[in-house]
Amino acid sequence: MHTILKRLFNSPIDIESILIGILLSRLTIGFVMEIKLDIAKSILIRIRHSYPRSLGSDGYKELSDALGSDMLLDGYLLYLKEKGLIHAEMMYNRTEGGFWWVNTSTLRVSAKGIDWLM
Repeated sequence: MHTILKRLFNSPIDIESILIGILLSRLTIGFVMEIKLDIAKSILIRIRHSYPRSLGSDGYKELSDALGSDMLLDGYLLYLKEKGLIHAEMMYNRTEGGFWWVNTSTLRVSAKGIDWLM
């Protein structure tokens, strides 16, 4: 790997410093999430099935179980919320390593989300 990076940059560099920097940035962030649109769309479709009602705690658990992680689901919900595709009351809690609190009684698809699915 050291040789490959030197070829890429075509100059003498401190590879160890770069690798340590990358490692530290990952440790600082803790969780790096890649948004996959097919998964986001599947989540939105499931939320739309509850329309005009909210998803509720049973629907949230169903999605969380399907994804295998509350943290992953919360990341997708935050993405969909920031895009305006869902309505949800969400709050970040920094205790115990940090997690998102989602009020599932307010979690529902928005009109924009319905239109996006058409």
